[in-house]
Amino acid sequence: MPPVPPLNIIWQRDLSHNRYWASAAPTATTTSVVPREYEWVSSLLSAFDVHHHLDGRYEVVAPNPIVVLEGQEYDPDQVQAYLHTLRAQGSTVGILHIGDEFGWAPLEVYDEAAFVYRNYWRPEIDSLAHCHYLPLGVNCPRDLFEPTALSDRPYRWSFAGQAKPSRHAMIETLAQRTDGHLVINDHFNSGLSKPEYATLLSNTQIVLCPRGWASVESYRFYEALEAGAIPLVEDDGGGGLYREHCTLSASWNALKGGPKYWYDIAKRTRRPSYWQSAFGPDFPCPRIYKWENLPATLDEIDPAPLAATIRNWWTHYKRSLRDHMSASIHTHLHIAHTREAEILP
Repeated sequence: MPPVPPLNIIWQRDLSHNRYWASAAPTATTTSVVPREYEWVSSLLSAFDVHHHLDGRYEVVAPNPIVVLEGQEYDPDQVQAYLHTLRAQGSTVGILHIGDEFGWAPLEVYDEAAFVYRNYWRPEIDSLAHCHYLPLGVNCPRDLFEPTALSDRPYRWSFAGQAKPSRHAMIETLAQRTDGHLVINDHFNSGLSKPEYATLLSNTQIVLCPRGWASVESYRFYEALEAGAIPLVEDDGGGGLYREHCTLSASWNALKGGPKYWYDIAKRTRRPSYWQSAFGPDFPCPRIYKWENLPATLDEIDPAPLAATIRNWWTHYKRSLRDHMSASIHTHLHIAHTREAEILP
């Protein structure tokens, strides 16, 4: 029987942009720096013989390629020419598109690929049958998280991150609480070390997950899941918006906000929920729209049963995603498994 050919992951990154590199891991072309998404992507493709190539110049040509595009600043003509070169070698091409947080990336390059998995949900991708949502994954190694029983966790809530303007209301509401832990960083990836951060999440029942610079989705959400905590996520819309304002304190916040507050609520209600659009209507994690309502939202959460529901959902989702990606590779690249897939707990 001939050997099973490898799957070639070609990372098209800006190699000079240090913000996007993490600690060392073995790749085909470097041992000093690797993409932050390396561990997450590798775990999803663990059933295959995978070779990683760090390119950044659209020069690497290899059979059975999956090209990793980053962000929204690439030249679509250059990318399409590169993908056409790969196809001219007789290869079917897949794309992993990461980092398009602002939703500005030109999507016409997807036409050159047999399948696409991309970070950050955008409404346009719902009309592209070959394009599928890919969660961000983690920025903190998964093996650092401790499987601490929820009842043994000393913090009801925690947050570690930057004090971005959109987070000021959340931070102000936490100032009066003593049942959690708050760490403010100067900039991204500063503050706590990775082991310290993982310990904090492993000691937390509810991890607060506000939006990043543009999207409500962040690495923190997935790190909370891997730590066995409950992520409380910010949302942009959806039918549950008004339910948050049923408590006395939330109603008071709404009254203080005046017409502008209610105009914003009405506007956001007409939008779909980001999380339900990305994960489906059965998304189980609690959502919040106005951080001024955080105290009442925290008090309403019954951690033990909700944490169990979320843990089961996340385990099933990861396995389904891995199987879906494997099926795409089997169908379009005609590559078989070479080993049992890594168990995604």
